[in-house]
Amino acid sequence: MSERHAAKPHGAGKSSYDIVDHEKVFRELQIRKGMTVLDMGCGPGDYAIAMAGIVGTGGVVYAADFWTEALVTLQRKAAAKRIENIRTIAGDVSHRLPIDGSTVDVCLISTVLHDFVREGTAFEVIGEAARVLKPHGTLAVLEFKKMEGPPGPSIDIRLAPDQVERLVSPHGFIKHALSDVGHYNYMITLQLR
Repeated sequence: MSERHAAKPHGAGKSSYDIVDHEKVFRELQIRKGMTVLDMGCGPGDYAIAMAGIVGTGGVVYAADFWTEALVTLQRKAAAKRIENIRTIAGDVSHRLPIDGSTVDVCLISTVLHDFVREGTAFEVIGEAARVLKPHGTLAVLEFKKMEGPPGPSIDIRLAPDQVERLVSPHGFIKHALSDVGHYNYMITLQLR
């Protein structure tokens, strides 16, 4: 395992789940029973756990991260709640994931896209999201508003919605909606053409 994979990643730690209106997030994403969803850069998996309950036993949640400690935490939480429809993937989401192409309904990238931009891997991450999403599938990017924090990263690292849109458009995504999902966060949803 490379040094990058062994170390705690930038921004790892507290989940944004507790500071966003996650009910509004899931409502806006129109996640339903039986869907297949991907949480890219899932960390300890708060969103993955919640989405697993929504998609039910007929659905699947892929939770991908290279921070193995976080995946172990997610696996423990899922086991304690007897959740069996989460498939953890230990790996770099800027590389090909072990998910067939055009099989995912919704891909969530929650408060980590700015880190991928900082690392220079955002283009590849978005490309992988485009590969696994079904035609007209939804990419949802949750980010911190471009304002001074905390919580969240410094303002120079934060991404405004128009920056996110420019990052994803070369991969065939078009903006569907922009939502305020909390005092500190917004969510932009995009559809794959």
